[in-house]
Amino acid sequence: MKRNPTTTLATLLALALATSCGADSTGGGSGRTTSVSGSAFNFGPAGGAVAGGDVTILEQPERATITDESGGFGFDGLAVGSEASFVLRAAGRPEIQTATFTLGDEPVDGITFQSPDDTMITLLSVLVGAAPRADRCQLAATVTRANPELVAGKTHGEAGATVTIDPLPAEADGPIYFNLVTWNVIWPDRRLAATTDDGGVLYVNVAPGRYRLTAHKDGVRFREVALTCRAGVVVNAAPPWGLQAEP
Repeated sequence: MKRNPTTTLATLLALALATSCGADSTGGGSGRTTSVSGSAFNFGPAGGAVAGGDVTILEQPERATITDESGGFGFDGLAVGSEASFVLRAAGRPEIQTATFTLGDEPVDGITFQSPDDTMITLLSVLVGAAPRADRCQLAATVTRANPELVAGKTHGEAGATVTIDPLPAEADGPIYFNLVTWNVIWPDRRLAATTDDGGVLYVNVAPGRYRLTAHKDGVRFREVALTCRAGVVVNAAPPWGLQAEP
């Protein structure tokens, strides 16, 4: 996968300022850095890569790159201990954001943008019976089995799990779990009380703020995810960095 890291003078100045202020974004002044890589693809039956999309880091907006022909992107020189939420902007699609990562020494690989286009957003709005509000965000995640095989033609969700959000948003609309016919025919179904083999879950029109999602199932422990909800943005903790079961 081609990587397109971008390091600018503004980035170095920002890191220096954070160090002088004792901010967490420098990893406690350790000076250690790490890297991330991932890919963007179309969320829908057609699939395919999202090439030529602009990728930035919410907490470091001066860091920017562009997805390559396979949807790939990457960043180097990110401070250990800093927070990073990755943002994708592409024509014909709503702005979409990943979960918020606290970066450690190990590189973070396999970050994914499951990017719906505007037509898919309209269809999903009809299915859930609620249009996206400009002053709210849409939160999504996938509850996955331990060590899932993320390949086309196979499901990777952990069925029978429930999801909670903390803190509970005002006027919360969710969780809404995704039903499943085949691996590429899914839809949000308000009648469901738990995940299916797809593992998808959605919260609609959530007030901006910081949230944590937690999955629950007897005998299974899941990794939690942190989400930074911004008005007008789709935030998706997608596999393999979603609500994944621990081995």
